Amino acid sequence: MLPWNRLTELKGHQGTVNSANFSPDGQRIVTASDDKTARVWRTDGLDSLLAQGCDWLNQHLIFNPQDLETLAVCQTPANKTAAAQFWVYQGETQARGGD
Repeated sequence: MLPWNRLTELKGHQGTVNSANFSPDGQRIVTASDDKTARVWRTDGLDSLLAQGCDWLNQHLIFNPQDLETLAVCQTPANKTAAAQFWVYQGETQARGGD
């Protein structure tokens, strides 16, 4: 098993891709293939990828607010409010139990 998750798959070449390089600004990937074609692919910027990651983790971060505290990039007002509601619920549960 690979230690990372695939974010996307670039489909379009008919042959084996034998070269891939990022543009200097990181906004594009250029690939070359045995099918004698080259393709230019647009990439999302780092901010967009980080936001997508936070979206994927949304429910986890709400129900595990201690993890939200470690991910500053995901600390949006909406996530903080949702996580705060979970902390309040946890506090009420503990108070009812005498803690």
